[in-house]
Amino acid sequence: MRITKHCLNHLPLAQAVAALIADRNEHTELIRQLVQAQANVGRGRHAPPPPPAETDYVGFLATQPPLFHKADDPLEVDAWIRTIEDKFSILNCAEMDKAAFAAQQLRGPAKIWWVNHKALLPTNTRLTWDEFVAAFKAHHIPTSLMRRKMAEFLALK
Repeated sequence: MRITKHCLNHLPLAQAVAALIADRNEHTELIRQLVQAQANVGRGRHAPPPPPAETDYVGFLATQPPLFHKADDPLEVDAWIRTIEDKFSILNCAEMDKAAFAAQQLRGPAKIWWVNHKALLPTNTRLTWDEFVAAFKAHHIPTSLMRRKMAEFLALK
């Protein structure tokens, strides 16, 4: 409440004193809050920032995620997954959206695999990112190839 000289002239004395005290208390509280906020800043304590809004598919696309068609080398599969994960790391994507966003980047043989894989799942099933990655790697990196690469690695001298 802001008390002016004009207001004080038209109030009975008791009301004028009460209004001045209320006004002073209001100012004191504002000053206390300012001092407390300044002290918190000085100690490095800030009010926690609000959580970022969840990213939608348009926000994901803004990071320019790569497309995936097929891979002749398992390192290409791993590189694509790591690149997509890097995109997710700078966004606030809901866990259940990650697989759906990544699946939209599949083209050609990879897209055909995804459509067939989804058809084998119960209706309205949404995969987590980890489930997507496991299925993606299982299809695009055959176990026999991984064994051969492991043997090559172990044979290095």
